Amino acid sequence: MDSVFANGQLIRKVYVPKYFFPLSRVLSSFVTTLLSLVPLFLMMIFTGISFHWVNLLIIFPLIYLLVISSGIGLLLSSINVFFNDMKHMYSIILLVVMYMTPIFYPASIIPEKYMPLIMLNPLYPIVEMFRDVVLYGSMPQFADHLILILYSLVYGTMGLFVFYKTQDRFIHHL
Repeated sequence: MDSVFANGQLIRKVYVPKYFFPLSRVLSSFVTTLLSLVPLFLMMIFTGISFHWVNLLIIFPLIYLLVISSGIGLLLSSINVFFNDMKHMYSIILLVVMYMTPIFYPASIIPEKYMPLIMLNPLYPIVEMFRDVVLYGSMPQFADHLILILYSLVYGTMGLFVFYKTQDRFIHHL
């Protein structure tokens, strides 16, 4: 979120494509996530959890997460240039999204009337797909792929559009 604003000195002096800054942060986190999968698979081997070819499908939720994160990163980095206090508001929004995502609790304990609200969270189907592939060794549902492709298109396009439309005005606010 702060990547464009933090590199304001470089952006003012030398022409560098501005989208490099938020995308480099997202991609470096993605590489860190990929490297963290090595201990996960090692623990699966040491604890006796059987490794299936379905576990290799973990690449799909990772790609969906990368595209959604890139879109949100581009969107938030462009908003943060104009509204620098947005990073404080984002920490509150991120906390709400974290509790709306059933990571620390099973989705089965959520009352049925609140499930549509939980389903609006783009991280919910990603987490469910991770669980299906890694924990349960089952194939992800085709509907989950369609939902995540839709989320990826929406967030990726929205982030690219907002960043593209606002990047020429960054220099006036850095």
